[in-house]
Amino acid sequence: MKRFFICALVPALFGQTDSDFLARLRTEAMEHSQVDPVFEMLTVNIGPRLTASPAHKQAAEYARGRLASYGLSDAHLEPFKFGQGWSLEKLTIEMIEPRYLPLIGYADAWSPPTRGEITAIPEFLGGKLPDNPAQLKGAVVMTAPMMTNFVRKDRPQPSDPSYVPMSAAYATSVGRSGRGPTPNPGRQLAEAVGQAGAAVILKPSIGEHGTVFVTGSKDGPPGGVPTITLSGEHYNMIAEMLQHGVQVRLRINLQTKFYDTDNGNAYNVIAELPGSDPALRDEVVMIGGHLDSWHTGVGATDNADGSTTVIEAMRILKAAGAKPRRTIRVALWAGEEQGMLGSKAWLRSTWRGPLAKNLMCITTSTTGPVPSTAGICKTTKVSASFLIIGSSR
Repeated sequence: MKRFFICALVPALFGQTDSDFLARLRTEAMEHSQVDPVFEMLTVNIGPRLTASPAHKQAAEYARGRLASYGLSDAHLEPFKFGQGWSLEKLTIEMIEPRYLPLIGYADAWSPPTRGEITAIPEFLGGKLPDNPAQLKGAVVMTAPMMTNFVRKDRPQPSDPSYVPMSAAYATSVGRSGRGPTPNPGRQLAEAVGQAGAAVILKPSIGEHGTVFVTGSKDGPPGGVPTITLSGEHYNMIAEMLQHGVQVRLRINLQTKFYDTDNGNAYNVIAELPGSDPALRDEVVMIGGHLDSWHTGVGATDNADGSTTVIEAMRILKAAGAKPRRTIRVALWAGEEQGMLGSKAWLRSTWRGPLAKNLMCITTSTTGPVPSTAGICKTTKVSASFLIIGSSR
């Protein structure tokens, strides 16, 4: 990705195509790289960066400080309204009868906590609400049928000749929970179970061999019930035991924390390398990626690698003495995993005029930067007065 950015930016933006300038770019990239410390800070030191969580704010402040230390102009955090932050504080989920087994599971993001430790025989609904929903009050409820349609493919790669954007194998992205409130039967069932007063909802992961795909909604789970995604194998095992009349007892303790210290704001990170041509400096080239991740992993490939790439690209240009004719602006978005909310908010607050007539989108990603995926930029046959090069996954 590093070579792509340098190769893409130089011919289009700089009059500096002399061999000395190109040599300085190469030296900075290959001999003075700062990729490792940035990537390791995001993934090792900070870890999961759920939007509006303390960890995401820490990552945003770190990225802003890093960009400012490279000498970039106007490095700052740009707020937008998002909602409450959230973090997982504790989760234990165990089968204690008919034998002991620690279960593989993860709380959905923005799940409320349980009221302390719960011990109960689970109710397996298999996708159907019982005739008497009142029996679910205070129960641990398994709402979904047993999982049989596991995802067995990796997410598609844009370099693949047969690549189809947003294809079904993109398991944790658009079309699944966390990307919007699209109604579906599972959600409607969960809402009904919540209205019945269930204590916990369990649902199966689409991942196989103990892999747990977990997202969540910033508006909370359907029905406002503490919600846990179990590994598909453990979910199926419990469901089958119940269907065979085996008494199963589970012990669950889920503790979470909500944050609103920034009045519902989350933050994009913005910095720039000002243009040197008085006639062109008001034209802006953007490079960017999203800084946020889900809460269940460190977000290394989604999208710390992309964020690190664009931070490093800006460092290389500044250190090599680049004097772009147009302004180059970097944006590290928040709220991407919840529906590209940070970049949409930036467009609403920043851009004036008909985007589709003035915006060219070039992307190195599976989904691209928000202007292309939000349906704002639908063609590349437009003027190049505003160019976006993105690395958002």
